[in-house]
Parts: sequence; structure tokens; C-alpha cells
Amino acid sequence: MSDTEYDENGAAEEFVELDLDKTLTWTGNAVIVQRGTVFRMPLLVPYPSVLAIQFEVEGGYDIEFSLTFKDDHEQDSSVLVEPVRVSDREGQLDIDTTGVCEIIWSNEHSWISSKTLSYQLQLAPKLDVRWRKRQLAALTAATDFRMLAAVEMAEKVEEDLRSLKTRTADLQQSASGAKERTASAHAKHERYLSHVRRLEEEVAAAKQHADAAAQELKAAHAAEAAAHRSLVALQRVRQIDDALTPVLS
Repeated sequence: MSDTEYDENGAAEEFVELDLDKTLTWTGNAVIVQRGTVFRMPLLVPYPSVLAIQFEVEGGYDIEFSLTFKDDHEQDSSVLVEPVRVSDREGQLDIDTTGVCEIIWSNEHSWISSKTLSYQLQLAPKLDVRWRKRQLAALTAATDFRMLAAVEMAEKVEEDLRSLKTRTADLQQSASGAKERTASAHAKHERYLSHVRRLEEEVAAAKQHADAAAQELKAAHAAEAAAHRSLVALQRVRQIDDALTPVLS
């Protein structure tokens, strides 16, 4: 739920304060979306919230991304993000009511290859901020006591803003860390693929050597058989010669 503040020129400024302590996080690394299939991620939204979405497809391939929302007070779902083919995406979605949000990654357009998906989703509930009440108290203060209370309240607001900025920085750092881990996993996967390709090349070379050795063995067997036949023929000639020698004498 958003609230309104005013800058020094009287212009309205819209902002949203989040309950980061109740933030829910979903993370998936190396999720395989098979060819011709759809991967759906339904999220229950129990409070008005801000949904942060970050994902990427390994290898830069594209996948069809869309998002629908079923309001608790409505019968039909509405499309918040129309289907679009992308290789990655990072952004936020402001949800002002409760219901079920469904994130859809579709690989139905691909009939050849599967897609490897890594994602991080964070759902942060909105807080009902009290800026208007504090501003009203400061404007209507008629006594020094009320003015002092207004000053103390303003200091508390400033402290809350600093805390919010710190939490936002921590959330951004967490998202950056998730991206670095994804990159590390991708590099490791590439190294293993390189090892597999090298082993396949070695196996192919060994098969060629084995085929050559088989040919040599076959030739040796043929030569051995020919030598044996020649020996048998020579022995027969010798027997005939031995048999004829007494007759001629």
C-alpha cells in the first residue's frame, strides 16, 4: 500500500515502505524446462506486496515469460505480464491486493532443446506507514510539548528511512550474490562439458587404434593360414618324393 509525502516545493512524492523482515524468497538454480513443456511457479500473496523477479536462461537462449494474478475477490485470473520471449529479466511488480500470483516460463515453442533456468523471487509485504498522522501532528501542534513530540517523531521517521535504505542495500547485495553464484555454477558446468568432450575425443582415438589392431590381427591370421597350407602342400610333395625314390633306384 503506497502513501504520499511532500517535498520542500509542495510536490507529492509516492513511496512504499516494505516489511523486509517478512520477505519470502524462492530460489532455483539450473532448473530444466524440457522442450515443449511449461514450468509454473504459483505464489500465495497474503498481503499487498511488492514482488521482485530476477531470472536468466543459461547460454542466452530465450524462454517465454508471463505472469498472471488471481485476486481473492475475483473469479477470473488477470494477465499482469503478457507472454514475451526473453533470455533474462529483472524487475518489480506492485501488488495492491491479496490472491495467487502465477509465474510461467514456457518452452512450448521449442521442439528441439530444453532450457536451463535460474531464478530468484522475493515477496515483500507493504507496511501501513504513518507519515500522514505524523505530518498532521506537526502541523496542528499548538504547544511546545506538541512541537517537541513532533520533532521526536520526525527523528524516528528519519531513523526508519535510514533503516529502510540499509535493508534495501542488503536485499540488493543478496540479489547480486545470487547472480554471482549463478555465474559460478555456469562456469563449473562449462568446465565439466569440456572434460566430457575431451574424454569423448580420447575414446574415439582409442576406438580407431582398436580397429587398426583388429585389421592387423585379421591379416596375421590370414598369413598364418596361408603358411600352414603351404607347409601341408610341401609335406605332401616330400611324401610323394620319398615314395618314388626306391622305385627309381
